[in-house]
Amino acid sequence: MRIRRVPEPLQQPLLQAMGLLVRRLSRVFSSSLRAVRDHYLRDAQAWRPRVEGGPGGCVTVEGVVFCFRQVLQDILGGRGRDDRGKPFRLKGGNRLERVRVQGLRSPRGTRYIVFLMEFGDEEHPLPLVDTLYRMLRSLIFARTRDIEAIVAVLPRGDPPRGVAMVFPSICSGEKTFASRLGAHGTCVELVRGKRVDIYVSNVWNHAMSTRNTNPGLPHVDPRPQVIAQPPQEGSY
Repeated sequence: MRIRRVPEPLQQPLLQAMGLLVRRLSRVFSSSLRAVRDHYLRDAQAWRPRVEGGPGGCVTVEGVVFCFRQVLQDILGGRGRDDRGKPFRLKGGNRLERVRVQGLRSPRGTRYIVFLMEFGDEEHPLPLVDTLYRMLRSLIFARTRDIEAIVAVLPRGDPPRGVAMVFPSICSGEKTFASRLGAHGTCVELVRGKRVDIYVSNVWNHAMSTRNTNPGLPHVDPRPQVIAQPPQEGSY
């Protein structure tokens, strides 16, 4: 798997060429396909991609294998330091529990695979800050479960030779797991090959990337439930 991150000055022109509307700090805060489509892909229509099981807990979509990797302590709890020496102490319970897969197609024929990712929780690496953060999330969102949306853009071909992974407002960049403020950037990563590894907890707020920014921490396959969303309007 070869990865190339698109330089920041080129990201917005590329996103526009792919038909994706991603604004700074724009986020989808509900597990609704309509919310994702209306927020990022307003003109796209639903379609049914081929979704199959893959090796381990991976999922194969249109011939591309997508695998999820999560920091062990994010799931089971524990204390330690990340790859930049920043301390963390976690209770755990933040496993990636469910991934909903939906296909969308633009009027020009561009194929998008939307992954709606639902985590059991989201936990700040410092317990005192986490208590305050949890109260704030409960007041604003009426929940503490974490929901993220990422998009894979498939080129033509069956199977495609690569994929453009878009992490809208949830790209980890170079930040590591215990970065105090989390990460909320946007990035586009071009992956060559038929397998894409997604590191879903490069940062504690589940900022992610196809690059592992914490090679010194143990990672596991969270084995989420994968749901292939039928091509229909509305939310779930």
